[in-house]
Amino acid sequence: MDWAALDKKIVAKDPKSIDSRIRLAEYLFAKNEFDAAFLIYKDLAVLTPVIRQVFSRLVESRKKKEKMGRCAHLSETIYRH
Repeated sequence: MDWAALDKKIVAKDPKSIDSRIRLAEYLFAKNEFDAAFLIYKDLAVLTPVIRQVFSRLVESRKKKEKMGRCAHLSETIYRH
């Protein structure tokens, strides 16, 4: 069974589903899909302000997202010259 697809459906129908959001965010983070993971962690930070792991992952996904952006920019610069 594709749990990520199931969690996506649950999150779409129930915006306050904490467990599905956490699983989906972790899945996306593991797949290096930091933009999507960041958005879910951002929502989770509002829904679950007492879960420290959410804020930790929010910061971590933001840093990885920025790092990926810098790497992409650097590779574009290198290949242009």
